[in-house]
Amino acid sequence: MRRLRAWTPAAARLAVAGGVALVALVAWVVTGLMIVYPPAYVLRAARWGPESLGDHRKFPARALQASTTPFQFARERDDGMLADRIAAAFGVEALEPFLEASGTHAFIVIVDDTIRYEGYFNGADRETLDTAFSVTRSFTSALVGAAIADGLIRSVDDPVTRYLPELAARDPRFERIRLRHLLTMSSGLRYVDVPFLNGDNIKAHFYPDVRRLALAETRVSEAPGARFVYSEYPPLLLGLILERVTGRAVSDYLQTRIWTPIGMEYTGTWSVDHEGTGLEKTDGGLAARAIDLAKLGRLYLNEGRWGHRQILPAAWVADSTREDTSVDYERFYPPQPLFASQQAYYGYMWWGRRRAADDADFYASGHLGQFVYVSPRQRMVIVRTGERSGIPPLRWIEAFSTIADRGIVTAHRPSGD
Repeated sequence: MRRLRAWTPAAARLAVAGGVALVALVAWVVTGLMIVYPPAYVLRAARWGPESLGDHRKFPARALQASTTPFQFARERDDGMLADRIAAAFGVEALEPFLEASGTHAFIVIVDDTIRYEGYFNGADRETLDTAFSVTRSFTSALVGAAIADGLIRSVDDPVTRYLPELAARDPRFERIRLRHLLTMSSGLRYVDVPFLNGDNIKAHFYPDVRRLALAETRVSEAPGARFVYSEYPPLLLGLILERVTGRAVSDYLQTRIWTPIGMEYTGTWSVDHEGTGLEKTDGGLAARAIDLAKLGRLYLNEGRWGHRQILPAAWVADSTREDTSVDYERFYPPQPLFASQQAYYGYMWWGRRRAADDADFYASGHLGQFVYVSPRQRMVIVRTGERSGIPPLRWIEAFSTIADRGIVTAHRPSGD
């Protein structure tokens, strides 16, 4: 047996000195970074670390109130074989152990307004509030459609500078960027995705003043419409536009225009960049219960209609979820696995998966495997939330598609509105 070296006073002093030196070095680095960047930004990045489902507890937030007339999906008793059929779509023997092991919080399958499967895992339940991350962008897109319907925004073909003229004063090239380019992630704005403080992704997440970030720090790097670049800046700019045209907080507009009308059962929150007059994090700061996320899917499944009320124009829903076939697919989309089959596409902050020329599913997708998947052909909505993705995101989408393709989950009676 190896003998342990004696811990001498000299070694102890050396260790203490080393620790002090390390602390001093860290303090020096942090102080230096605070000269370059806002101190609050540096401290947030240092303290809060990687994104997590609990981000809504870190940032200041505005509350969304539950509807006084919540919508309730119908329920249908499982025939005893449903979980096995869903498991087969994932290529696993048992569904619930797989969902538990993959870090899932909620998994819900709804067909014809009827819940066919609803399960919660890893300590979560129906009332668990989770950050939706980029599923937020699909809500932001919906609000743009609402603002157009309300006559507050003229058209997606308007230049962004119509609503944010200070961008043109800084660089006339901003005048070429249309709202459509923001919605389709083809703005031509520079975007550097690196895990350091100079990364645009890190700035967008932690910056204490995203208004300034979006208005003063954005840079045009190429012609708009040429290339798909998934970025935080387009939804932030759209959030600024929504705030200006409505004269209200974005969360307040969501509350009155969508959240209450579609009968959200629970409260929610929308994180803002700072206390008081902060701007909502329209790129990924919404937090909601899984069953309420399903209602956004239902709204779009029903072409913007909720009962006898048209919440969003049907044309907006169609434009948001259909593929733009005018682009050169191979040049427009990046060489990533998602686009390798040339089935995937991006609409107005909704992802799509083409089945045939006139048939496609669409979905909202967020970090760590948050999904709201809609299959119009099967009248199906699938929601998955989780503390981690567990499996590659593309595998989730392929499994959802298989569930819809095979019609393995069915309902026999739709509920009333």
